Amino acid sequence: MAAAVSFVSHASGAEAPRWVAQVLRRLPHSEAEIAAAFSASRNASVQVAVGDPMELASFDQETSYDVTAAGGKKEKARFQYARIPVFTYGLALTDADQQNLPAVSKGTILDRINDNYICMQIRVHRDMVTGAVYLYYKPFAAVGSYTLEGTQEFTPLMEDSVRDCRGIGLFVKSGTPVTAEAFRTFVAISKTMAVVDEDRDALKPRERENYEFFIVRGRPAGDSLELHAFATDEDRKVLNYVKPFAAPKNADDCSVKSTMLFTQYTVAKQSPSAKVVRFVSLNERHTFSMADLDKFVANAGLQGDALDNLTFVLDAIIDGKVTTP
Repeated sequence: MAAAVSFVSHASGAEAPRWVAQVLRRLPHSEAEIAAAFSASRNASVQVAVGDPMELASFDQETSYDVTAAGGKKEKARFQYARIPVFTYGLALTDADQQNLPAVSKGTILDRINDNYICMQIRVHRDMVTGAVYLYYKPFAAVGSYTLEGTQEFTPLMEDSVRDCRGIGLFVKSGTPVTAEAFRTFVAISKTMAVVDEDRDALKPRERENYEFFIVRGRPAGDSLELHAFATDEDRKVLNYVKPFAAPKNADDCSVKSTMLFTQYTVAKQSPSAKVVRFVSLNERHTFSMADLDKFVANAGLQGDALDNLTFVLDAIIDGKVTTP
């Protein structure tokens, strides 16, 4: 069964919220469903332009969308928005793989890897008529520097990486009314090429496609909306509750550190054009097996598994109600 997705762009009156949201009523479960949902999504990460602020913490920016009001009337829905960093990716190479880099461009490649990281971000909408606050359904991505201020330039490989992180919607469990509060569980799928487990240290390892969920839960905290980041690992067998965002000083500080191998280069054989991930390490607050979360849901008397009750599970983790065995 494929994930149920619908696009909501509707206004029903002058004082009604204007929703611009892709609604996900069921998460894909099987490898085939997840691959299909990834392929069908056109919500690749939006690149933050070079020189733009790394964060837009307050609702100072405005945008508008065409919406369909009651009776089919077309209207402009105006929003204020903030853009908030939630997740960082640091890059690394093994000593052995560094030795195999092209001699002429080795220094440039290592400088780029050692100096920069990718920052995944969430845009938060606020309806200018009603004040309703909820998450946007597309992820944003910026290149940060460990030593410089502001956003940096994307390399082609970084562009490939952020294209392969695609929003699939805002999860709203079937039967849940459409409200701002319901539109605060964001789900994306991240696709990478990973090394086959038994070839982790091989000079020329075999590769496989790997799909993981990247999830953000928005929760009220006083007058603001606090964002909590989660990421699956080990072919979605594990759910990690990631540490709060903090500007990293090096790759080890990032939410995720990916140790890569470059497998292809441009015609001149100087710039990497393809990569595979050897190892991944995460900076998490807590880690839960999906099997344990499924049991937690069953013990709560709910139908389905943890993914079918995603918002319930995330809130329970945030509130400290789920403990590891």
